[in-house]
Amino acid sequence: MHLLLKRRIVVLLLLSSCLFAGCGPGAQTANRPDSSSLDVVLMLTMLGLVALDRQDGKQRWTFRPPGWQSPQESGTGPLIIVDGVVYWKADHLYAIRAEDGKQLWSTALDARGPSILISVASDLVYTTIFSTVYAFDKQNGRLVWKKETNISDAAGSVQLLLTVSGTTLYVWGQQALLALDAETGATRWEYRHGNACGQITIVMPHNDIILVQVGGIGTQAANDILGLQASDGQQHWQMAVPNTALLRSGQDRFYTIAAENSTGKTSPVPTTIGAYSFNNGQRQWTIQDQVASSEFADETFYQVRGTALGEIVARSGADGHLLWSVQSDHAYTSLTIDNGTIYALTQKGEVVALSARDGTQRWIYASGDAQVALSVQAHLPYLRGFVVGQEKGGKLAGTLMALDPDGKGPLWQAAIGDEAFGPFGTSSLEAVITVFETGPCP
Repeated sequence: MHLLLKRRIVVLLLLSSCLFAGCGPGAQTANRPDSSSLDVVLMLTMLGLVALDRQDGKQRWTFRPPGWQSPQESGTGPLIIVDGVVYWKADHLYAIRAEDGKQLWSTALDARGPSILISVASDLVYTTIFSTVYAFDKQNGRLVWKKETNISDAAGSVQLLLTVSGTTLYVWGQQALLALDAETGATRWEYRHGNACGQITIVMPHNDIILVQVGGIGTQAANDILGLQASDGQQHWQMAVPNTALLRSGQDRFYTIAAENSTGKTSPVPTTIGAYSFNNGQRQWTIQDQVASSEFADETFYQVRGTALGEIVARSGADGHLLWSVQSDHAYTSLTIDNGTIYALTQKGEVVALSARDGTQRWIYASGDAQVALSVQAHLPYLRGFVVGQEKGGKLAGTLMALDPDGKGPLWQAAIGDEAFGPFGTSSLEAVITVFETGPCP
C-alpha cells in the first residue's frame, strides 16, 4: 500500500449542540457550550481574534498574537469557548476571557505543527501536535502531562483528534484509537483495526459503548461500524454500512444516513435512514426517500425533499414515521435546527423560519445574496455574505449579519473581511469526522 505524504483532513466541528451525539445522560462530553448568556460572538479575521457584541455588533475587543498575519496561517489552530473562557492555539496556546479579551495565560508548546482540536475537561485543556497529546492546567496553563501516542502511518506521523467522555480521553488517527486516563494520560486500552486501506473516520462515545466507524476513501466498499466496550476496548459487535453513511446518535439508538449516487449538488437523491441498537448493533427500522438534505435534532429527522426542493418533512426518530410535511414555493438548500425553530436557507439567499413542532412558517427574511451562509450560535441566527460596492483591493468586504430570532429582521451588520472564519458563539464537540487522503490500495 502506498500512502501519499500529503493528507487532507476535514474536521466537522459542531457549533450547535447535539447534532452528532445525544445530549442525554449518556453523552458525557467535556466540551459543554456556553449558554446564550455569553454576550459576544467571535470571529477569526485579518486583525486577529475579534469579539463583537451580540446586541449591536460593535467590536468589543481584539486579540492579536505576535506576528499575526492571517487566519489561514499554517500555525493557526482551533478555538473553543467554555465557561466564558476562549482557549485558542495560535503561536501559543492562549486562554482569553471572552467578556473583555483579557489574556489569562499563554503557554508555549515544545513543538510546532498543526493542531486539529482542543478539548476541555473540568480541570485540564487538551490539544495535540502530530502524534503527541498535551494536557494543561485550565487555571494557569501549566503543562500537567504529555504523551507520545506512537500512532503513525507510512509518512511517519499522523495528526490526532480527541474528545473527552467522563474520565476518559479518546485519541485517534487513521489506524488506531487510544483510551487515555484524562487526569494522568495513562493508556487504558488501545484498538487497532486490520484494514490497511481503511481509516477511522468517526469516534462517538455513548454510555458504555464507543461507536467507531472504519472505512476507505474513494472506494465503493462498505464501511464498518463497531461497538467497542468503553471499559476495555473489546469489540462487542460489528455491522456494515454504505461508504456514504453519516452517523447520528439519539437517546436510545443510533442512526445512519446514506445518500446514493450523490452528485455534490443540492438535488434529491435516494437516501436511507437506518436506526440501530446501541447494545448489539441490530437494525430496528429503515426508511428510504428522495431527499436533498437531512438534519437530526431532538430525536427527530428533518429533511428537504421534492423535485423543486420545496418540501420539508419531519420524521420520528423512534420508528421513522412521518410527523408532518409542509410544501412551499421556496427551493431549500440547507436546514439548521435550534431551540424549536427550523432555519431553512433557500437558493435565493432567503432565511425561512418554521416551527419544528408542526412546520408552520414563522417568518422569512430575504438577504438578497444567493451565496450567503447561515449558522446559529447561542440561539441567534447569523448570515455570512458580502456587501456589494464596498470593494478594497479588488475584493468585496465580507459581512456578518445577526437576525432577530423572533422575525423582526436584522439586529445588526458588521464588516469582517473576506478571509474571516466564524462566527463562534458556542462550541459543543460531540463527535468528529476525519478524512485522510490516501493513495490507491491494492
